[in-house]
Amino acid sequence: MEDLGLTPEQIQCLMEAVSTGDINSALACGVSLEVLLQLVEIFTSGGGGNMDAMKDPATGGVAAWDTDRYLNIWVCDLNGENPAVGLLLGFAYPPADLPNWPAGSNGTAATDGVVIDYLSFGNNTPNTTPLQPFADDGRTAVHEVGHYLGLRHIWGDGDCTQDDGIDDTPDADAQTDATAGCDPSQNTCTEATDPQLPDMYENYMDYSSDECQNLFLRQQADLIRSVLIPAQVCCGKIR
Repeated sequence: MEDLGLTPEQIQCLMEAVSTGDINSALACGVSLEVLLQLVEIFTSGGGGNMDAMKDPATGGVAAWDTDRYLNIWVCDLNGENPAVGLLLGFAYPPADLPNWPAGSNGTAATDGVVIDYLSFGNNTPNTTPLQPFADDGRTAVHEVGHYLGLRHIWGDGDCTQDDGIDDTPDADAQTDATAGCDPSQNTCTEATDPQLPDMYENYMDYSSDECQNLFLRQQADLIRSVLIPAQVCCGKIR
């Protein structure tokens, strides 16, 4: 874990998440998606697994359709019977070379797309895990497609000094606790200049309960369009 750049506090937090299997314990440890995926692979397979196995026919998966023309979504069991590091709802790779993402975050043509755990896909699932009732309205797919189209978590995967690269998302110290409900008074970054803005638990790119999420902002939509349109426009029409 130290080799992955985790602090002693993060390691302790994750070890407690391992013992409880609670999703919010794992998500509250301040670990990036990339590191979390590495940890899930290490804990579940001794480091010899493949988080993208569902995308490869050689490992029982299904190959991606042409990623220049299609958004691929794989729905599968990401956690097994005894998840080691919390419960993984889904993951996605962002486009390459976006300035608001760390270098190397993107996948390849074979892995490009979105993966969703079957218990958090849609709003009519046999969900009896600790995910319920926090991820039972289909927002996981919306969140992961947001990543696929270039959006980061609104808290910037860090404290109040970190940013998601979007000016009109308010700063936050961390993700919203899904168990906290839809609390309009929550404001974890009060050192910002006026006007003071509360944490945006309504945003699809937070980790708030699904029932709270209902919006993307204008600049988030602008970034999504900038990702899609340059590669898709031909002859004045979007293909």
